[in-house]
Amino acid sequence: MKSYDQKIEEVMTRVPYSVEPDEMLNEAWGKMRSRNYRQLPVVQSGRLVGVLSDRALRLALSFEGSSRLKVNDVMVTDALKVRPQDPLSSVCFSLANHAQEFALVMGPNESVVGIFTAQDAFRVLGDFASQAPAKVA
Repeated sequence: MKSYDQKIEEVMTRVPYSVEPDEMLNEAWGKMRSRNYRQLPVVQSGRLVGVLSDRALRLALSFEGSSRLKVNDVMVTDALKVRPQDPLSSVCFSLANHAQEFALVMGPNESVVGIFTAQDAFRVLGDFASQAPAKVA
């Protein structure tokens, strides 16, 4: 049975994809849709500079003239960051306490190695709940 002692690297989604700040929004939207991602790190010269969410992207694309917008026009720069060895319970509490939907998992040299999303948390909860002993009434 898995425990609350898991490290976030054991349950995060690895991030092999990112976008660059000067990419056009339409290109970024295509990447997100084709991979079924809701957030993508924005990386420039190997460094994290922000995060692009599908929510912000959809809103921006709904405006006239959005074909001229770039990722850096709608990305956020204040994402919650955690380390691969951080305990799962600690990251979940941080997400809840900061009302965030995801945390970026940062590796050496501030590179993004993964993301832990609300969906990841629900998968862990479902896995844990399915292994818990049934209560007797």
